[in-house]
Amino acid sequence: MPNRSDIQVVRIPAYEAAAEMGNPKAANMIMLGAYLEVTRAIEQESILSAFVEHGIKPQMLKGNREAIEAGRRIASGRPK
Repeated sequence: MPNRSDIQVVRIPAYEAAAEMGNPKAANMIMLGAYLEVTRAIEQESILSAFVEHGIKPQMLKGNREAIEAGRRIASGRPK
């Protein structure tokens, strides 16, 4: 653990959560959701809209939404 007061460390078990979802490739979307929850840098729906604009398939969009929401829950400490 860093010994600094100017950063915030948030531990996210992304690979484990992705495996629980049955999609190990979802770890990056889980991390994105955690980042969104902690920073509030951009709205989740803006990201998902951009995915649609770039032609993401509906099933992939659904999986990405679920993974982002899982990451947000983990980062906020909310249960499943």
